Amino acid sequence: MLTSFGPWKRARYVLILLLHDRMKHYYVRIYKLHFYRFYLLLYDKIRNENFHIVVVLVSYNDPSYTTQNRPDLRRNISVHILNHVITGRRRILRHDRKIKATEAKMAVETLAQERDAKRRKEKKRNAALSPVKHIAVEELIPQHRDQGFTRPTVLILLPTRSSALALVEALSELSDGPMEHLDRFRAEYSPPLLEKEKGSPSDYDDTVKLKEEQRRRKVLAKKGPEWNEWFGDRANDDDQFKIGIQVTDAAGAGKLKLYTDFYGSDIILASPLGLKVATSKKGNDISSESEEDTEEEDDEKKPKCAPDADFLSSIEICAVLHSHVFLQQNFDHVLSSLGLLNCMPTADHGTDYSRVREYCLDGHASTRRQLVLTTAAIDPTLLSTLRRFGKSHGGIVRVRIATGKKRAAIADVAWSGAAGGGVRQVFQRVDCASPCDAGAVLVRYFCNHVLADVERARKGQMLVYVESYFDYVSLRNVLKRRGERKGVRAGSTSLSSFCTITEYSGPEEQTRARSAFFHGRNDIMLYTGRAHFFHRLAIRGARHVVFVGVPMLSQFYADLVNGMDVWGNGGGGQHHEENYNSNSSTDNDDDVMITPPSVLSLFTKYDALALERVVSNNHCKHMVNSAKSTFMFST
Repeated sequence: MLTSFGPWKRARYVLILLLHDRMKHYYVRIYKLHFYRFYLLLYDKIRNENFHIVVVLVSYNDPSYTTQNRPDLRRNISVHILNHVITGRRRILRHDRKIKATEAKMAVETLAQERDAKRRKEKKRNAALSPVKHIAVEELIPQHRDQGFTRPTVLILLPTRSSALALVEALSELSDGPMEHLDRFRAEYSPPLLEKEKGSPSDYDDTVKLKEEQRRRKVLAKKGPEWNEWFGDRANDDDQFKIGIQVTDAAGAGKLKLYTDFYGSDIILASPLGLKVATSKKGNDISSESEEDTEEEDDEKKPKCAPDADFLSSIEICAVLHSHVFLQQNFDHVLSSLGLLNCMPTADHGTDYSRVREYCLDGHASTRRQLVLTTAAIDPTLLSTLRRFGKSHGGIVRVRIATGKKRAAIADVAWSGAAGGGVRQVFQRVDCASPCDAGAVLVRYFCNHVLADVERARKGQMLVYVESYFDYVSLRNVLKRRGERKGVRAGSTSLSSFCTITEYSGPEEQTRARSAFFHGRNDIMLYTGRAHFFHRLAIRGARHVVFVGVPMLSQFYADLVNGMDVWGNGGGGQHHEENYNSNSSTDNDDDVMITPPSVLSLFTKYDALALERVVSNNHCKHMVNSAKSTFMFST
């Protein structure tokens, strides 16, 4: 974590981390230097186990946090952001008072000089009048370089309105006094009311409706707490929003005000899509309105203008929270939003250039910007983004928890009593020379080895999980070509038939595909990672699961393996072991052998981060560096 620090700074932080329990007075004294009003509440608000997180934040490094402890992390980041904004505003107001005092003093001295000159002129001395010495304004007024080109200094990117509501609630708890327009914000960013909540309680008198509601809640509960937090009944999954937050009383209590214009705000809270819409046209209204931006038909005829992103020219802290959700959305919006930060403004927005910091005028503002990235699962895409946009002089710091054997997803696989020692879980490493070719290499290996073995052994009911949508398109095209050569179309009853479920599949299409796969009308199902993230479907009837690429979220692995039909009779393995033994023979009528259930995971060395969360840290190192390429686990 501290490898990017210098030797003296690293020794200092190591000493603090080791001795902070015994040096509580030093613990408070350090944060008294960095925090404006919150240092008295640090012991109540920040727990000791998160001490290293706060140390990295106040050091203004570019950290990435991989953790599931989101409430504490959200509170720590909120404290850091409020401290930065309030301290900056107090500094500007203090300098304003000094400048006004100097200007008032200058005015008094100028009047005194004018009166003295008039008095000497009235005396009509013989000697020539000496010239009046005027002091230049630049000599009297101190130069305070305390601002950027525009007022906003903090940008927070969040995936959904529910996450924005949680962050604003954390800011409201830390700020003094009530937050203006908070009720309106809660009404617009809270989850929408369901039809049953809008109606009267008498609607539940109908037994049929009551049973349907109980069944619906049961299905949602099976999807897990993580899914319900983002897409459940108590969540607002709208991903297009933008809002400005202003510190209205920095000199006093430090109150916050919502729904302010971007150029008058201190904090900008937005989603990548909402920020892209706000900067798409120069004529757009960039005030923080809750309504979605709509374009009239006449606007399409107008010439497109350059993006108006001048309000992002002086960002000092950029927090990208819940980055693993951005990967399931359109991550290009995140990259485009980060690319607009700290660019030279294209227009004058009332800027006092005599107070603009020199590194901003030189175009080096990005080197003083802190990029904070939080995620539940680190990914090579996130690491490359951190290296690309993390340009702070403090360096990049990665904070994560190593995955042990008990925390690995393979430990959550429930099948342990099946015949033959449980479900065979095979991990096959595929050699790959470049990360750009990893997807193509995995697809090629699946087609040449796995698919050929399926056709030769007549394996049926195989679920193929594809992490990347581009790899899914390649596999779908391969299966279509093979079916056309054999005279088989997608949806037929032959062994080579297949069905697909993607994130773009509608409810009816999902139901048809799941039914056809469960009843054996389709023997292969292609299932994408984003489809499982957004829908968490229970795929029943699968006796073989193949992972083309390791799932980024490790719980997906346990979800799909635990949903297998181990006993060969459907229903997710709820039958007895006798049924499994009776089906482990050859069916002479169809000439199809019911093979034991199996799990195959194809991976490359570039999937080490995701593989670690599935098989643990120690196993991952061995599987990536070993001379062998095949590894088997049995639960």
